[in-house]
Amino acid sequence: MSNLRRPLRGLLRPAPLAGIALAGAATLTAALILAPSDTPAAVAAEALPGYDGCTSFAEGMRALVQPRVGPYGLTGPQGYGHFEHRNPPAPIAAPDEPFPAADSVAAPAAPPAAAAARAASTAEKAAPAAAPAAPAAAAAPVAKTDAGEAAKSSSATHAVGTGPTGTNVQEAGVDEADLAKTDGKILVGFAHNALEVVDVRGTTPRPRGSLDLGVRRPTELLLDGDRVLVVSTDTLGMGYHSPADRSGTVLQLVDVSDPDRPRLISREQVDARYLSARLSDGVARVVLSAAPALSFTQPGEWRDGDRLDEAGALAANRQVVAESRPTDWIPNRTITDEADRTSVTSPLLACADIRHPVADSGTDLLTVLSIDSHAATPLLDEASTAVVASGELVYAALDKLFVATTDGGWDDGWRTPGGPGQITRIHAFDISHGPARYLASGQVDGFLYGRWAMSERDGLLRLVTTDGAPWGWSGSNRTAVVVLDTAGRRLDEVGRLDGVAPGEQVKAVRWFDDLATIVTYRQTDPLYLVELSHPTQPRVAGELRIPGYSEYLHPIGDHRLLGLGRAGIEFNATGGLGIASFDILDVTDPRQTAVLGLGRYASSPVEQDPRGFVYLPDQRLAVFPVQPQPKCWTTAFDCDGVDGRIRLPHGPGLVSVRVDKFGGLSQAGSWTSARGGSASALKALPLPDGRIAVLDGHGVTLLRSIDLSELGRADF
Repeated sequence: MSNLRRPLRGLLRPAPLAGIALAGAATLTAALILAPSDTPAAVAAEALPGYDGCTSFAEGMRALVQPRVGPYGLTGPQGYGHFEHRNPPAPIAAPDEPFPAADSVAAPAAPPAAAAARAASTAEKAAPAAAPAAPAAAAAPVAKTDAGEAAKSSSATHAVGTGPTGTNVQEAGVDEADLAKTDGKILVGFAHNALEVVDVRGTTPRPRGSLDLGVRRPTELLLDGDRVLVVSTDTLGMGYHSPADRSGTVLQLVDVSDPDRPRLISREQVDARYLSARLSDGVARVVLSAAPALSFTQPGEWRDGDRLDEAGALAANRQVVAESRPTDWIPNRTITDEADRTSVTSPLLACADIRHPVADSGTDLLTVLSIDSHAATPLLDEASTAVVASGELVYAALDKLFVATTDGGWDDGWRTPGGPGQITRIHAFDISHGPARYLASGQVDGFLYGRWAMSERDGLLRLVTTDGAPWGWSGSNRTAVVVLDTAGRRLDEVGRLDGVAPGEQVKAVRWFDDLATIVTYRQTDPLYLVELSHPTQPRVAGELRIPGYSEYLHPIGDHRLLGLGRAGIEFNATGGLGIASFDILDVTDPRQTAVLGLGRYASSPVEQDPRGFVYLPDQRLAVFPVQPQPKCWTTAFDCDGVDGRIRLPHGPGLVSVRVDKFGGLSQAGSWTSARGGSASALKALPLPDGRIAVLDGHGVTLLRSIDLSELGRADF
């Protein structure tokens, strides 16, 4: 994918075929949107310059935070509840200011002498053997040169399969952290807080090695050749007003070149909240958010022999901010080298690595770590960049990474969500070559319903926005499609379509080249197809009136889509789980070609997390986890599909659906997990030769993909 933005005049050319998505009594909209708009810009673009040094950084943070200080800590957007009790570390010398400045902070620590010597020795010994490293990378996500070609599969003419490590990813060539990964030979995943390595080459899985991670909650992992990056979350401290994001992140790099003896290489503890991680070109980007670590007080606490009232607590908290140092605003990291048994604690960033907003974007520190897992000392050598901003939604294309958040946060009670004045701020980073580099920031009105509402193509970021909160609905919801230019230092608006499906709620979005398919829902409204082949004159090209709606859309090639979500029943009400196929070849006449009800009492984790959806293009087969309600877990209660054509698993399990060349749908098989629990704990990964490996937290089962019949199982 080129970094060069095509001339805007080229955007006015006739557009290719548009398509639509599924909804039910829902609104499905397909829009060709890559074009400038004659409407006034509604995006307040903002550049984020760097700080001159630690003095300017600390002064800038004090000025930013003081208006938010209240008797209970910080209040207001991105500040509510940030009541911290971390003892600030002692001042450390900074590279951009001489010691002993009281407000200085150190750059991330260099490797200890022993580690540095070992790294040099290792590099010298490894130099002649550098070439053989390529085969190991073959098991990792698609290389950059190949990824550009792979990205073409996003076209509506191509079916989309899972990524190289078994995860259903948003963008071809960009792997996403997940519960388990495979290279087709081994599977790595979690069980009982340990990393398990399982050989999945035969008909019976064979456990190989296991590594106790020593953490409370291993969360996700990335597989890059013979290296595994494990991300775990943990709580750093407790307090009466400790916010939900007062948590820490543990990064562990594990060598699985010997599957029988997985080896921990290094470990990093960061005082920041984990948002998400991506892997492309052999570099992992881990996105973190850290709230200020200030020791605020509150009414009722004792200070200098007096019990504080609200006025006293407010004055004390303002004093805390006035006396703050850079180390109060920058999270710490502690890196442990397992080979040398050394541990180094330092600030995660130098002041010069932090950018600051012209417009207020929150009080948190949004950080992107870039980690080359095959470096001599990967965690010590990681690169960090940050902006003073809050962050929630993470989306990455091949060349750029974007982080977005809505003012007030998704779980912040400071303001009533939705309505005029709601702002979502977006920060862009260049990830095309090595470490992430800040590019630009901007803002749009309203909410993004999720990360799938974002798409980058040819230097343009496309967004689907709504002025209603994604978790709620009101009859006044308004949806828009906005196009931002990322080529400069600001995210400038170059195109906009307002008034898409008024009064309806966005349920799903999928992008194809210059096409956006948007699912919206309202019980009594039709589906609309909006075409923008002439982008200054958008028009309704077609309508589709169907009950139900999709929570996830998947391209299956030949201008067809699968939609998984709520099936429709009579009187335009929504029933249980359902899957439908759509023909989007003719934008003036979109059609639902088939629908298959999967049971009124069933649900699927894919409705919230599409990473668990598996599509096998060669077999035209969709496989996904299904969760019947508990009363359906016995054969005595009939909880099968509403039309009698589906046999659901009696408990958490998988269902496979075949799609014929005309878009017809039929069940191929079902499988029930013998371990019970929740379908969200099941991770299905496609393997070579028509097999599927399923990790359930207690073991691994191998299935035939064609009918989900069991081949073999191994417990941990």
